[in-house]
Amino acid sequence: MELLQGLSGFKCEDWGIFAVPVDSIYRSVIFQGSSFSKEVFYVAYSSMPLYLPTDVQYLALGDRLLNSKGNEGWKLSDPSLVDELWKGIRQQALPFFAESDTPIKLAEALVNKPYFSRHRLHIQRNPLMAERFACSLIKGGNLDEGFEVIATLIPALDLADPIDSEVASRIDKLLMAKRSGEEAVKRLLSDWEQITRRSLKITEL
Repeated sequence: MELLQGLSGFKCEDWGIFAVPVDSIYRSVIFQGSSFSKEVFYVAYSSMPLYLPTDVQYLALGDRLLNSKGNEGWKLSDPSLVDELWKGIRQQALPFFAESDTPIKLAEALVNKPYFSRHRLHIQRNPLMAERFACSLIKGGNLDEGFEVIATLIPALDLADPIDSEVASRIDKLLMAKRSGEEAVKRLLSDWEQITRRSLKITEL
């Protein structure tokens, strides 16, 4: 991919590029087609925690790359496309990745950084976002604060809701692991990470 000629520390896939090495955070730039025009496409960047089990690569912790005009759409016919993409990635995605490349930094970014500002409300209202925040704290070694977040999340869960029910099931496993000690909690998150890696075929370390 021509774009990678000016970008070190990334590898290429059919759908886009991802940062290597892949530790516990999967940092990727994804190219998305438009349903309105074959000449227009979109570019999304995200930092996805691998230590929560999933078989879907989601973009909830990220944003769309804006072109030089401040728009989300990119045109294949633009003669300066590669240069503009590289500029956008360097100015928008790379700083984002630097602020969210470890579990603790991701947790801090969720509540402190301007480009995550809309997620502050999500942490309070969205069980999945709250779970990602709590597990990032726990994975980063801040177990006490992470489990405090979980304690506030539990009463807000609606077990009749399928998503909330899945969150509740994972929380039960975390609480069971906690009773066995910190090492058991670490093993559980590591096991979940391996599940995600296998499901998404992420083999890079």
